[in-house]
Amino acid sequence: MAAARKYMLLAGVAAWAMSSGAWAQGQSSQTVEEIVVTGQRAADRNAIAAKRDTVQVMDAISADDIGQMADFSVGDALKRIAGVSVYDYQGEPRFASIRGFNAHYITTTLDGLQIASPDSQNQTNGGGRQFYLETLPSNIASRMEVYKTSTPDMDGHSVGGSVNFKIPGAFDFRKDQTRFSAKLGYQIQDKSKGGERPVAQAEAFVTRRFGADEQFGLMLSASYWRREMWIPQLERGSSAYWYDASGKNTGQPYVGAGPTPVERRWYAYDNTRERRSLMGVLDWRASENLSVRTTGYYFGQNEKSLRNDMIASIGSSALVSNQTATSGVFSPRATSPGDVAQNVRSFKLLFDRKVYGLQSAADYQAGDWKLGLKLAASRATYNNPQISDNFSQNGLSFRYDVSDDEVAFTPVNQTAYNNLAAYVGGTGSSNPQHYDERYKTDGRNYEGRLKAAYNMDTRDTGLGFEFGGGGIRRQHGENYAKSYQTGMPYTLADVASTSRICALNCDAGQMFVIDQGKLIDMLDRYLATVPKIVDTASAYSRTFWIQEDVYAAYGMARWKADRWTVQGGLRLEATDVETTGFRGTTKSGKTTYDPVSASSDYSHWMPSAQAIYDLASDKKIRAAYSRTIGRPKLTDMALLGGSLNLADASLPKLTTGNPDLKPRVSDNFDVSLEWYLDEGKGMASLALFHKRIQNEIYSLGRTADIDVGGGVLVQGVLTTAVNADEAATTDGVEVNFIKYLTFLPGVWSNFGLNFNAIASKTDFPIKLADGTPKTLDSLPGQPKYVTNLSVFYEGDKLRARVAWNHTDWMTEERYISNGTTSAANFYRIRWVRPADKIDASLSYELNRIYTLRIDGSNLTGQGVNTNMGLDKEIPVARIRQPRAVMVGVSARF
Repeated sequence: MAAARKYMLLAGVAAWAMSSGAWAQGQSSQTVEEIVVTGQRAADRNAIAAKRDTVQVMDAISADDIGQMADFSVGDALKRIAGVSVYDYQGEPRFASIRGFNAHYITTTLDGLQIASPDSQNQTNGGGRQFYLETLPSNIASRMEVYKTSTPDMDGHSVGGSVNFKIPGAFDFRKDQTRFSAKLGYQIQDKSKGGERPVAQAEAFVTRRFGADEQFGLMLSASYWRREMWIPQLERGSSAYWYDASGKNTGQPYVGAGPTPVERRWYAYDNTRERRSLMGVLDWRASENLSVRTTGYYFGQNEKSLRNDMIASIGSSALVSNQTATSGVFSPRATSPGDVAQNVRSFKLLFDRKVYGLQSAADYQAGDWKLGLKLAASRATYNNPQISDNFSQNGLSFRYDVSDDEVAFTPVNQTAYNNLAAYVGGTGSSNPQHYDERYKTDGRNYEGRLKAAYNMDTRDTGLGFEFGGGGIRRQHGENYAKSYQTGMPYTLADVASTSRICALNCDAGQMFVIDQGKLIDMLDRYLATVPKIVDTASAYSRTFWIQEDVYAAYGMARWKADRWTVQGGLRLEATDVETTGFRGTTKSGKTTYDPVSASSDYSHWMPSAQAIYDLASDKKIRAAYSRTIGRPKLTDMALLGGSLNLADASLPKLTTGNPDLKPRVSDNFDVSLEWYLDEGKGMASLALFHKRIQNEIYSLGRTADIDVGGGVLVQGVLTTAVNADEAATTDGVEVNFIKYLTFLPGVWSNFGLNFNAIASKTDFPIKLADGTPKTLDSLPGQPKYVTNLSVFYEGDKLRARVAWNHTDWMTEERYISNGTTSAANFYRIRWVRPADKIDASLSYELNRIYTLRIDGSNLTGQGVNTNMGLDKEIPVARIRQPRAVMVGVSARF
């Protein structure tokens, strides 16, 4: 079976590369530089030409490059661009990072216009601004552009940079196009972890010109993608314990023997994802001087997960015996069986994201003047129902072992552990027997831009200038509802499956599994017999609305001579923010919730200057300065009672907004040296950058009394976003190298390579809740090193490519607040461990129309692993992600 998989993988890689060749040939007739002509060489040439012509520091990737990799989404393509990394979530790229700055620092646009994001407070690092790459199809763009410096005509929210997707149109080709592609394959896993699961992808792209003078052009594209996979996961808790000689918890990190885990959390996701897209572009060339483009789009992503959980929890008062450096026995106190408990849970989750919109652009040329108008409206919705059923048993004892970088819990009393009738339905709001919760998000963007430019085209020389302005209204609302029920008489024995599944590995044991058919029978019988309790406190604490209005005006001038280009300008942005939420008031034991509102405003002048000097016909040097801002997350600014987490009833956690947050203000300095090789077919570049960021934002957790409902106050952790007192700084270096080995003899001349890397150093001073000063060596989600290497072969019929991506240590943003409550808890900041991923592709052109193709993705089987600790030495979570192989065919007519 293993040998068969290897051969299938190799064959798949070959077939896919072939199909890429046909797809590339489908683009071989083009009239503009932005659209791919043929093959990897043309794709790289177009991206290099785009970089060469821009004033900003920019890198790009062309459509052919997207087509030739195993690109299930645009994130797979973006991570091939110099300085770009992606945050993976359950096997798919979710967010982009530019030079280590995460998606909250980045603006994402379609043809230069922003789109609404289905971002939610309950999602990974959610905040309302980051764009989910997994919602976009891989055929969305003719070119993806990553801008690392800013000019006055660009949105000021770009501390990290901006990503723009250039959408192709009918006039980008010399003749009408019709292209189809389809791929089928498997996610490859061991049978013990779910086995092989299917994955499929199909795309269509059509252009037509029409009208008496063919003045109209229509582009239509559609795509469908589906993936099934089993995702095993192991966690050992977001903190750790250390014990004294008597076996009692010292309550202090690094004092006593340890660290020991506080949980053994097994997750097993049975996950299915689908993505659908429709996009249309209507171009009208009304005259030689007037052109109008209208674009409509729909992107939908749906994810269904059945998650089986098995969680052994160790309370802070539990005792330990027979302790060694890596093992011991956890036991409850005689008077408190709840010190050690095990939960078995079924968790049904649905994530439904939709993004749709309409945008239009008109350009009018009057001599050396060019006038432009852009309008856009977009909407993003997010719907996330979650249903959980939980059973628990107290009073167990476990032997633990952490010697293999994971965590194994072995029950001391196997008979008690396997007594399914002893696992009874959960009680209370924090861990009920059955609950139903609903998250909903609705975001809307309305944008308008106007500009007038004189002598500012790429090839214009002499003096040029441009001025313009516009505005964008961003509205974002979220609501939450939860109800739960307890007291039903059945136990785990009544709903358990006769089979078990492995978690991360079978060596650590197998999970009890809840049979969904049996569970539904029990719910149908008993659910109507017990009262439904509505969690009012949680509903009001997570419901809010926020509106942000940004008004902008700018002006800039440029002087371009034979070898010099100098440009400078100024942008003014004024921002008004209004937010509404609910606040609870408790009197005489009764809590009422009333709407409250807040507002804020801020303005910033943002100067910028760029200079380019051609050292020779194939060498140039760039220098740039710009001031940009980083707006806070919408959820960080929103006025809301807070996101209340009662998973641990003894330690409630409340996350709430801060309407008084200031935006980050960054002064950015860049210098780069560029060599253009082989008449523009290859290139080498070296860039240095420095950023000084004031008002950096981080989550601060502190001890406070929290209303858990009904006026009951429990001491817990209150977390809110704050501005840092001192400036953060980042220094970095970036290299990029593209070279075709045409100097080699024979078949070797068909090889080439693409290498890029970034290294950065950050100082981020913060203060903890107790006033202790600390300095982090990275910003949230910022890897110090990112490396990409691709080696490719391009012959007449056969094309192949292998690509390696490395991402270094980086903080996991949503867990930073774990370590900011005190100096003692600083070790609890969670870090994502370095990751190495390899993708491969192979294609063979059967004839002028058909190309056979094979993709191999994540061939290293790389998952996501996290650690914590002052030296990152304590393992926290291990997530396995499968390899994927797809075989398909593409056609061009």
